[in-house]
Amino acid sequence: MSLLATITAAATRWRFTNSLPKLQPCIMDKSNNLCSLLIILTLSVSSCASTTPTPAVIPTKRASTPTPSKQTVAPLPSTITPTPSIAYADAYHMRGNATWYDLSAHGMQTASGEIYDLYKMTAAHATLPLNSRVQVTYLQTGRSVIVTINDRLTDNRTLIRLAHDAAKRLGLVGQTNRLVEVRLLNNP
Repeated sequence: MSLLATITAAATRWRFTNSLPKLQPCIMDKSNNLCSLLIILTLSVSSCASTTPTPAVIPTKRASTPTPSKQTVAPLPSTITPTPSIAYADAYHMRGNATWYDLSAHGMQTASGEIYDLYKMTAAHATLPLNSRVQVTYLQTGRSVIVTINDRLTDNRTLIRLAHDAAKRLGLVGQTNRLVEVRLLNNP
């Protein structure tokens, strides 16, 4: 019994492997060049596929940027006094609905970066500059408070959103009519 038959017998479930036809790999067969040709073809095709494509256009070095001339414009002053803000402060006088932050917003970060405190006199507005101070007057009672804008408002139906304590001082909490008047006091 040959070594091939012994290995096959141990690895298969047939008891007698002598009855099976003897198979020889095509590499061992010297007369059959078809297998050799097939192996060479496979290796050559796979080696062609692994090459990286060369770019059609070889990038060239960019021309250096021209150096600026020695003539420069005079520097701007370090502080510029914004004259339009004074006119804006005098002109901003709006009426609309007010809302207030609920208690769950306590401790959240505002648009100005500070942490919202429901006991501070702060508010959110859509367009007024951050850190500007406004006077809010509740038109039903005539009460007014001064608050600092520290957050942005995204609701189009509301003119201003007040901190809970500011809304409480105005008497807005629990009211259905929340018409207020907002007047800009200063523009930072």
